[in-house]
Formats: sequence, structure tokens, C-alpha cells
Amino acid sequence: MQKIVASIFEVRKWVLTENWYYELSDGSKILIPKGFEFDGASIPRPLWALLSPTGLLLIPGLVHDYAYMYAQLWQVTSNKVVEPYGQDKSRKDWDKLFRSMGQEVNGFSFVNFISWFALWLGGWLVWRGHRKTNKTPTKPLL
Repeated sequence: MQKIVASIFEVRKWVLTENWYYELSDGSKILIPKGFEFDGASIPRPLWALLSPTGLLLIPGLVHDYAYMYAQLWQVTSNKVVEPYGQDKSRKDWDKLFRSMGQEVNGFSFVNFISWFALWLGGWLVWRGHRKTNKTPTKPLL
């Protein structure tokens, strides 16, 4: 019985073993540092048959998780300097980025809309929790 309960409610976590880079549509090259632990898109396990957290939404979920946790991302400039990106952005901005990245990566408008809508409904709880904790991100090394 314990395994059944765990299989329904347990959230898998992944850890980046190296720095991860992505170029945003505005041309910014962002970096998520190695060692960051995330759960992919935070989709309840009973819905995984429809939307896997390691499927269509993995990349936008990774970036969104980091942005929610630290209220910023890291950017690598053209002269190889790492600096904060998006410190002026709100929760709604990060949710919008999640949706637009999903569109860029997977092209499934309906899936991206439903996922964004779920963030709109419940993401504020996670955002508020992270703002209370107010973790300071460690500047990554290249």
C-alpha cells in the first residue's frame, strides 16, 4: 500500500550535473547552474498520462522552477560575463515566459495554455512560499 501511495503523491526530482544554457526569444543566453534540483513541470502524478513532467514541458518547467525559486535567472553576456537576468520581473512575467518557451520548444498551443492557466490558478502559492524563504542564488561559474 505504501508503494501505491508513494507512486501517486511522490514527486520526482532531477539535478543538473552541468550548467544548462538556453537562448530566449529576446536573444538573451540564460544559464541554469549545475546542482540545481527541480521537478520538471509540477504536474500531479494522476495527470502524467496526459502531461508528463519530463515531456513537452520539461525545458520550460526547468527555467520556470529556477525563476520562481530565485526571482531571477542568470544571463551570459557576449563577453562571457555571468550576470542576473530578470530581477525586475514578477510572477506573471515568469508564467508568461513559461508559456512562450513551451510554444517555442513544443509548439502545442493547447498544452501550453492549459499549463499556463494552471500556473495562473495555483502558482501564486509556490511563488509566495519562495518569496518568504527568499533564497539567494549563487553566481554560477562558467
